[in-house]
Amino acid sequence: MQKNTKYKILIVDDSVMNRTILSDILEDNFEILEAADGIEAIQMIKKYNSELSLILLDLVMPNMDGLEVLAVMNSSEWINRIPVIMISAENSPTYIERAYELGTTDFISRPFNAYVVRKRIANTIMLYTKQKNLIDLVSQQVYEKEKNNNLMINILSHIVEFRNGESGLHILHVNTITEALLKRLIKKTDKYNLNHNDIATIVTASSLHDIGKISIPDEILNKPGKLTPDEFEIIKTHSQTGANMLNSMTEYHNEPLVSVAHDICLYHHERYDGKGYPTGISGDDIPICAQVVAISDVYDALTSERCYKKAIPPKKALQMIKDGECGCFNPILIDCLEDVSGYLEKELKVNSSSKRNLNNINKITNELLIKNNFSVSSNSINYLEQERIKYEFFASISNEIQFEYTVSPSILTISEWCAEKFDLPVVIVNPLKNEKLSRFIDKSAISLFKSKIKKTNSDSPVSQFKLRINIDGKPRLHRAYCRANWSYDDNPKLLSIIGKIVDIEDEHQKMQHLKIKASMDTLTNLYNHNHAKELIHIMLDKTENNYALLIFDLDNFKDANDNHGHMFGDSVLKSVADTLTKTSRAEDISARIGGDEFLMFIEYRDIETLKNIVSRIHGKLNSIKFGNYIVMVSAGIATTEQTGYNYDDLFNDADCALYSSKENGKGRYTFYNKNESC
Repeated sequence: MQKNTKYKILIVDDSVMNRTILSDILEDNFEILEAADGIEAIQMIKKYNSELSLILLDLVMPNMDGLEVLAVMNSSEWINRIPVIMISAENSPTYIERAYELGTTDFISRPFNAYVVRKRIANTIMLYTKQKNLIDLVSQQVYEKEKNNNLMINILSHIVEFRNGESGLHILHVNTITEALLKRLIKKTDKYNLNHNDIATIVTASSLHDIGKISIPDEILNKPGKLTPDEFEIIKTHSQTGANMLNSMTEYHNEPLVSVAHDICLYHHERYDGKGYPTGISGDDIPICAQVVAISDVYDALTSERCYKKAIPPKKALQMIKDGECGCFNPILIDCLEDVSGYLEKELKVNSSSKRNLNNINKITNELLIKNNFSVSSNSINYLEQERIKYEFFASISNEIQFEYTVSPSILTISEWCAEKFDLPVVIVNPLKNEKLSRFIDKSAISLFKSKIKKTNSDSPVSQFKLRINIDGKPRLHRAYCRANWSYDDNPKLLSIIGKIVDIEDEHQKMQHLKIKASMDTLTNLYNHNHAKELIHIMLDKTENNYALLIFDLDNFKDANDNHGHMFGDSVLKSVADTLTKTSRAEDISARIGGDEFLMFIEYRDIETLKNIVSRIHGKLNSIKFGNYIVMVSAGIATTEQTGYNYDDLFNDADCALYSSKENGKGRYTFYNKNESC
């Protein structure tokens, strides 16, 4: 042990006498913390996690015994960093074996021998300290090597990308799409015998798929028009060139990354029907890594703007791939792409190189921690501890119910504000059976919570739903926002749920007034788009009903402003809004999207009824006149029967239908048809 170092030890025992005896034995050499039971111990571990050098843990305690504390330490992975010595008079082989299975380092029986206690503690701390220093050194070296490898690959691939006149995001997008497809593929089939290590290697190697383009002349690589047959033949050489470049690295032939990158470079333009290049192989003769990168490359090429084309909407790009317009791909991969298309559409919009770097760091760290049992550096732990302190501070002043629920063992931790408001402890063991808690949350709410969490998975961990909580003896409506945390195993398991529950009804009068004011469009007194979306989201929860979203656009509004002035234009917009209000029912939602665009959200019984409603509203709008100026309105309509109950999908499809209306002339309306492209 190092001189002048006071290691911090947590003594957990329900007996004041036992804690006092141990403190007297150890206080000269160690800084002592005490906990009276397992629940208090968990709170202390959370608070002093990075500072604790060892825990002396009693086996038999009320509320939460020593084995349950060990179970929590395992689920939170604290046991990997903090050694635990069990101290107990209970010497049953069953208990002792279970304690060792859960990770305890040593076992000391009562009554205590002061010399034995001090020596075993000193030896354990010294062993863990040396092991931690060694692991920190190794993990830092491995991390730096991995980071440098990725950095060099990204630099090289981006040189090619920038030469190719692209946005700088193509490599990042291909990485993202490849990773999403592979994760979906291993869930869909075990045909290709892939694991998470393989996925990481393929994703990294995908950055090099077009490295051979470095040999293509600029005038061909960045030609804005159509390539001649001879020019296309030159472009096609980049596959073989990239493979040859990697082949020339003879000293790295046995490296998995180089081998996978070679296959991707050479075969990512092969097609499933054998009509690709450079070799014309087909089916699963094409390495699966190249098949995945091929479809990823095509999908991003379609959905991104290039020097020779505009970006194609994601749904249309997916349909083009399904229809075989971009070559023939593995049907399983097309199914995977369709499964993750919604995720990709959102992810590719917000993705950035900084986010990818953070993801890489997290991935490397997780691999080190989980597969090699490495600890993180003290700097990382201190940083995480600072983040935890900030989280607890903001939670304490947020005045909302925030919670964390661990599945095994069943423990609920709630925010201090929530505990004080409902007169509950911060930590509740077996909350689903807690009588005090059941006064506030009834069985139906618990059943709803369970069913919603069961529907989550490691790829879609977030859920939100409404439930009733009894406040002062009366049920009040709340909205719960939950995130399920899953393990990193090949077969992930649910570890815990974190979330918050917000009182929907408890709004101060002034806040209500401000909310109403903020929800309105100041010119037309219709709802603004953001508030309309909130209301529509609530209605879409009732999935047994049929709904339609109508988007209206004034065809000749620019003429109104240019020829008559903006005050006249404002009068036109007000008149359109007034007509929408008069033609709508009380339960319909009318809103101004912005500029000269409006929307209406309505419930309908059947499609014929809807057509009559749309015809009536559209006719009223197109009969508005201001002297010689006649309002002309185009409209697009999407229905939940065809599109589903997602607002963004409804809006995109209605907007697509509106685009079709305008292409076919002014003053028309069109229902969305998924078989027609926008």
